[in-house]
Amino acid sequence: MTLGDLVAIDDNVSLDARGAAGGQGFVIGPRTLIARDVVMVVKQGYLRIGANSSIGSQTTLSAVSGIEIGSHAIIAGHCYIGGGRYKTELGAGPMVEQGHTTKGPVILGNDVWVGAGVRVLDGVTVGDGAILGAGAVVTKDVPDNAIVGGVPAKVIGSRS
Repeated sequence: MTLGDLVAIDDNVSLDARGAAGGQGFVIGPRTLIARDVVMVVKQGYLRIGANSSIGSQTTLSAVSGIEIGSHAIIAGHCYIGGGRYKTELGAGPMVEQGHTTKGPVILGNDVWVGAGVRVLDGVTVGDGAILGAGAVVTKDVPDNAIVGGVPAKVIGSRS
């Protein structure tokens, strides 16, 4: 686990890097704020956050194949980023023991704003400068500077 200079980590934060791959598997960039009650777990792969970012309270980052968050990202409270799912083959034992499957890492670009309560699922890339409206469930890639909202999230505007 690597923490950059001037990283601020609030009360009751859980940082779990036991599934991280190598020395760059769990990195929080300089001048990043991790607010109260955040959970950050690397089940497999990596979790990397750039410089000058903010992760809001009660947000969960759960990396199954990887999560990468660029610099200057704003993530509001009560968000969920990551995922993957349990395998569910009938007759193969309890689902919790069958392992995970994933569509790939979550990548959030630079200067991204993620509104309160957003869910960004595995395999999604969010372009630089994008805005994810509060409560959106993002299941597909988001272009640079797009504004998305809804369930499932759709492009509703563009930054100009």
